[in-house]
Amino acid sequence: MKGNFAGRLGRKDGGATVDARGWIFWNEIDPRIQSVRVAATIAQNEGGPDERFGTGWSEPYHRQNGNGSQRQEWRCDVPEERGREFTSGAALAGGVLVSADMIWPWGDDPTVD
Repeated sequence: MKGNFAGRLGRKDGGATVDARGWIFWNEIDPRIQSVRVAATIAQNEGGPDERFGTGWSEPYHRQNGNGSQRQEWRCDVPEERGREFTSGAALAGGVLVSADMIWPWGDDPTVD
């Protein structure tokens, strides 16, 4: 797994934004890749009347040492697409590490607090 989501994600802006975060595992990424951005999507109650979803992008993250053996925390804001409040509870999360040369998707099921 090249990236992941933290098990619990916070909310801000009155609940309309999830503070998405997790780790980039540089030791699992080709050493030729020196920077990535994270695209994160959070969804709750998919397909129902209380559906909530949104996508956000992180700033670029750069490999911090030559061999890339460290992990690095990433963060990005994920605003709810229609400005509604995310609720506390289970969520589905999809993430993608994006570089100029490759993309690496992953999924997770964090809790939104």
